[in-house]
Amino acid sequence: MIKQSLNYGLPFFKVHHATALPIALLFLFAFLIGLLGAYFYGLADRFKSKKTIKNLNAAATSQLEEISELRKEVESLRGNSSIKANHTTSP
Repeated sequence: MIKQSLNYGLPFFKVHHATALPIALLFLFAFLIGLLGAYFYGLADRFKSKKTIKNLNAAATSQLEEISELRKEVESLRGNSSIKANHTTSP
């Protein structure tokens, strides 16, 4: 829990002196800054992934609906062909 003061400066500003803080607190602060940076860095990728998943789910749903319609059409054609087959064999 040794206290250390932090000096920082920017090219166009004078050097600033922070109050003396425990080194553990400085490490925690640096860790949290890194954690936030990583979160915001990956934020755009997460939005792109969610959009891609949404589009793929919509495509899958529409394809399942189309498959269902085609199966109904096939069943109706099979039913019509069996009716025609019964009529042609009857006379």
